Amino acid sequence: TKERFGGNHAAVCLLDESIPTDLQQKIEAEINLSETAFVLKNGNAYDLRWFTPKLEVELCVHATFD
Repeated sequence: TKERFGGNHAAVCLLDESIPTDLQQKIEAEINLSETAFVLKNGNAYDLRWFTPKLEVELCVHATFD
């Protein structure tokens, strides 16, 4: 978008340690954006999970690259 604060918003939560799925879902419901990505470093890789306010989804590109 060319407008400030426009477009399809998403959140990214960087985790220091794993947290339960139900807590990730509650955090996303509180944030209440279209998607929230949860990122956890795992050795030389990263674990990624994406949630909408209602459920976990398999992939969300815009939350991954925000």
